[in-house]
Amino acid sequence: MQKFKNERSWYNVNLSIEALKDILLDQEWYTLQIPSSELELTDYGRVKLWHELATSLLKSFVEKLYNYQKNKFYSDKIEVAILDSTNPNFEDEYNFLVKKTEDRIISKLRELKEIVRKNEFKKNFKIDNDFEALYAGLHLYQPLIYIDKCRYEEIVKLQPVPLNKGERDLVEDLKRYFGNNAELFEDKQLYLLRNMSKKGIGFFEANNFFPDFILWLVIGKKQYVSFIDPKGLRQIQGLTDPKIQLHKSIKTSIQPKLNDPDIELNSFIISNTPYNQLTHWKGQESMEDFNSNHVLFQKEQRPFYIQYIIDKQF
Repeated sequence: MQKFKNERSWYNVNLSIEALKDILLDQEWYTLQIPSSELELTDYGRVKLWHELATSLLKSFVEKLYNYQKNKFYSDKIEVAILDSTNPNFEDEYNFLVKKTEDRIISKLRELKEIVRKNEFKKNFKIDNDFEALYAGLHLYQPLIYIDKCRYEEIVKLQPVPLNKGERDLVEDLKRYFGNNAELFEDKQLYLLRNMSKKGIGFFEANNFFPDFILWLVIGKKQYVSFIDPKGLRQIQGLTDPKIQLHKSIKTSIQPKLNDPDIELNSFIISNTPYNQLTHWKGQESMEDFNSNHVLFQKEQRPFYIQYIIDKQF
């Protein structure tokens, strides 16, 4: 447990053996889903399993307690601030490390660099298959880089981290919706910004969650700010997950502290895991249940999920 907290630089957490014992002896906060026979003292080899169970439980308890206290500390310090070019979410440059033998990719990157330098970057630029620079007029800086990391893992390294396919698809879907609904935005403004992990805007309420994008819909003096995260749901076990429930806690725990009637907050999860692959979820919630919890499916609901996000702002 000392190693666990030190790896996370939680130097303000004090542990004692007695306190850890008390936590494990209190069975009100956890339920073991394990055959009772595995807990019988008939084989000393089971001690290793019990040790792993106890360690896993204690790590979960300490992490939740730490995040709760951290959120409590920061929740009283929330304030509205102007986002300007000094914000960590704004990137000044990309750094590519490319294998020397990849002459074509190197040539295309030099071509892209020249286009950007001349301020002539106005459309998507293909560097290679599953490797491109995206132009999105509604994004607050250009370009955004998409790369299939698995395909190019041994060829290209990039800082900051490029978009994955789910993030790329969200940007393209927003572009398409914006372009197809010019009349809707005649008296409105729409802005998008990639939210950088660890140094952007995070939510301790949702286990230190940093959503991938921030979307602003501006109507007159009113700003509707949505935090949007395209992600797979295979590792999430249900609708009670804090990342999903952020759409509620952002309304009840954060927005009231802003003390600004001209700002409305929202959050959405865009699932790139197809709905029919979530059979491991208990009860297998309906798609309507997911949608009502601000979880939208990028593939099955592609024709209208952006419209759903826009409609939910008001």
